[in-house]
Amino acid sequence: MRLVLIASIPRTLFFYQGLIHELIAQGHDVRVLSSGHPELMDLQEMGCSVLAVNIPRRISPFTDLVTIVRMVRDLRQRRPHIVHAHTPKAGLVGMLASFLVGVPHRIYTLHGCPLETATGLKRRLLWLSDRVACILATHVLVVSSTLHERFQAEGLCPVEKMHMLGDGTACGIDVDHFHPTAETAALAQQIRQEHHIPADAVVFGYVGRLVPDKGIKPLVDGFLDLYAGANHLRLLIVGDLDTSRERLDAVTLGHVDNHPAIIHVSHVKDPVPYYAAMDVVILPSRREGFSYVLLEAAAMERPTITTRATGCLDAVVDGQTGLLVDVDNAEQLRRAMAQLSEDATRRRAMGLAGRERVCRSFSLRRLVEEHLRLYEELYLGKSRLHATRRTIGEGKSGPGSWDLENKA
Repeated sequence: MRLVLIASIPRTLFFYQGLIHELIAQGHDVRVLSSGHPELMDLQEMGCSVLAVNIPRRISPFTDLVTIVRMVRDLRQRRPHIVHAHTPKAGLVGMLASFLVGVPHRIYTLHGCPLETATGLKRRLLWLSDRVACILATHVLVVSSTLHERFQAEGLCPVEKMHMLGDGTACGIDVDHFHPTAETAALAQQIRQEHHIPADAVVFGYVGRLVPDKGIKPLVDGFLDLYAGANHLRLLIVGDLDTSRERLDAVTLGHVDNHPAIIHVSHVKDPVPYYAAMDVVILPSRREGFSYVLLEAAAMERPTITTRATGCLDAVVDGQTGLLVDVDNAEQLRRAMAQLSEDATRRRAMGLAGRERVCRSFSLRRLVEEHLRLYEELYLGKSRLHATRRTIGEGKSGPGSWDLENKA
C-alpha cells in the first residue's frame, strides 16, 4: 500500500509516530509532504520518504498554487492508494491536489475548528477553506464528538461523511510513557526543588502555547484571586509565547514573567516529569479538537480542570476525572481550583479515575489498530464506515464511529 501523509508542519504527524512505525514495519510505503522544518528529517529517520513543500497557515494565492502544482507532480509520480491530510491549510491544498490527480481515497482529519473563535473576513475564509476540503475528501475523520457537532452546526461537512475512530483523539495516548513511576516522581521532586516550590505547596499546572485562545488570562486572574488568601499555592506554566498569533495582554504577560507564585518554563520535549510535579492540570481553552494535554495529564493520574468548550468537554467526566467551568470565567476557575486545592483525597480519586478512562478508551494501541484497519479496508475496497455509524451520547446524532470491537 502506498500512503501519503500531508500536514502543514511536521510536528502534527508526531501524534502519529506509533502508526507510522507500524505501517513501515508492515512494509507499506509511507511518504510525508510537509513544510521544510528540521523536524521533517525526524520523520525521514522513521523510514518515511519526504518532500518539503511550503504550506503557510494563511491563504497565500501564489505560494499555495506553487505548492499544489508540486503536490500534483509528486502524487502523479507516486500514484498513492490513500492520501491522508491533517490541519486546515494542508487539508485544503492536499485534498485539492489529490482530487486533481484522482487518488481514490482522500482522507481529511479535522483536528479543530479555528473559525470558532474567528470573526469577519478571516472567519469567512476559514469556513470556505474547510468547506472545500470536506467536499473534496472521500472520508472526513473528526477527533471528538463535540468537534463533529461544531462542524455540523457550521454546515461545513455532510453528516454522513464524518466519522470518528473509536472514542476519538488523533491517534491515542501512549499510556506506557504517560504513566507515573518512581523515576518520574524523583524527577518531579527535582523540578519542584529547582523552582523553590515548598514541599507542602499545591501546584496547579498548564502545558501549552501561551496565546489568548488557551485561556491564559482567566487562568492567571483566577489563580491570583485564590492565591491572595492561600499563599501555599503555585502555578507552573510550561510552554512558549506564540508570537505568530494574537499576543497575550501586557498585564497577564507581566504576571506570568514576574509574579513570585507563578513559575514559567519554556516548551519541553517531554512533559512527563512536569505533569508529575503538578497536583492539578488546567486547560481553560476556548476551543480544541480533542485536548491531548488533558488526556496526558489524566494518564499521569492528575485531576484536570477545563472548560465547556469544543474538544475540552470530551476529555473530562465532570466530577469524576476533573471539573468543568465556563469559557473565559476566572471566578469559576478560582472556585474549581479552591475545591481541589483543599481536598487531596478527591484529587487522588479523580486522578486514578482519569487514568483508567484513558487506558480504556484512548490508548495509542487502540487508535493505531483502528487507523490500520481503516487503511486496509479502503485499500482492499471493503470500507464499511457508512455501515457502522452509531450514536454518540443519549439522544444525539454522533459521527460515524469506526470501532474495532463492533467489527467481525
